[in-house]
Amino acid sequence: MDEGSQLLKFVYSGWREMYGGALQEKLSLLSGEVIAMESEFVGYLPLTRITAGEFMMGTPDNESGHSAMELQHKVILTKDYYIGTYEITNGQYAQFLNATGVPDVSGDLSPITAEVEGFGTQTLFEKNPNWNVRYDSALGKWVPVLDKTDVPMSYVTWYGAKAYADWIGGELPTEAQWEYACRAGTTTAWSFGGDYSMISEYAWCDENSKDNGPSEVGQLKPNPWGLYDMHGNLYEWVNDWFDSNYGIENLTSDTVVEDPVGPESSLYKDIKGGSWLNYWHYLRSGYRNVAFPAAASDLNGFRVVFTVDE
Repeated sequence: MDEGSQLLKFVYSGWREMYGGALQEKLSLLSGEVIAMESEFVGYLPLTRITAGEFMMGTPDNESGHSAMELQHKVILTKDYYIGTYEITNGQYAQFLNATGVPDVSGDLSPITAEVEGFGTQTLFEKNPNWNVRYDSALGKWVPVLDKTDVPMSYVTWYGAKAYADWIGGELPTEAQWEYACRAGTTTAWSFGGDYSMISEYAWCDENSKDNGPSEVGQLKPNPWGLYDMHGNLYEWVNDWFDSNYGIENLTSDTVVEDPVGPESSLYKDIKGGSWLNYWHYLRSGYRNVAFPAAASDLNGFRVVFTVDE
């Protein structure tokens, strides 16, 4: 192989290209030699690429459920990004815990803590014997509880969501990135239209949730851009601190803002999308809710984004 060429290159459908560094000198390989390798690919995420664009963030005054903290205004997103096609699952979160060596604490419902970049020691999540992950002493690692490998990770704090995103090399979405992806080019209350009678076809909510908790990801219809569970299943942590005016000074309906990131600080973080417990009002694309960043709730989960810098 010539100097400067790539030795290894992997392309995963719906993900990013991963490749080794360029060769520094010419490499000769013996013909007929086969090297077999077996390795677990830790942290694989199905992703969907979202093309940069603009949209009206918030909700119109006449939308049922509209509130003053959903003032509609134009947002321009200047960079493409990849977003998780599904919410992060128990199986994926267990991989993170094992890869980073997060220790167990005895007892059900115990908070599990670790260092989170920029925030010191924080609670990542609260163990729940019925819904998220447990430490298997015989195997010496974290595993999903029961048969819930593909159920979205719940009881995770904002800090726990950020720690996972940091580990996988991504970020939590901004509120604008999340809502843009959720709307998927639509302007109606939900990405499937304005008639909430269809909600159980797209969202796990109070009408159809089973077992008093979240359901396996990807089982209902996706939004127009192929994203699952943007409405319902679990609320999703976003990166923004909460402000009733989106952190925008003198916000009006004529405001135009590029790549907003919310206020510098607040008591709360934004959560989006509604959950398995909620009815249609809370599952609207532009609906906004809040939670303390250290809160570990059975209603909250997350997904990750990777911004494209080209």
